[in-house]
Amino acid sequence: MENIKLLNRCAATMSPVEKEKQQFLFWSEFFMEAIDSEEEIICGRFPVLIQEVTKQYTPSFLTLNVSEGSIILSHVLESSQQKKPPP
Repeated sequence: MENIKLLNRCAATMSPVEKEKQQFLFWSEFFMEAIDSEEEIICGRFPVLIQEVTKQYTPSFLTLNVSEGSIILSHVLESSQQKKPPP
């Protein structure tokens, strides 16, 4: 757990490419949430994977606002920024 936090902190300052930095931060938070499942959930923001119609997974965040009764889904990268497989 501490290694993931350390990598997350270093990557935030060393990564020159914003797109790769966003993906790294998503995956580090995704795995930290999986590891910390015993702790009480305080934050209403969770990393999730969305399977698109094309069968590709899109890293996203799900934000829950209980007081307003709203759910917000935001993608880490827009579909135009995601890596496309070679034809």
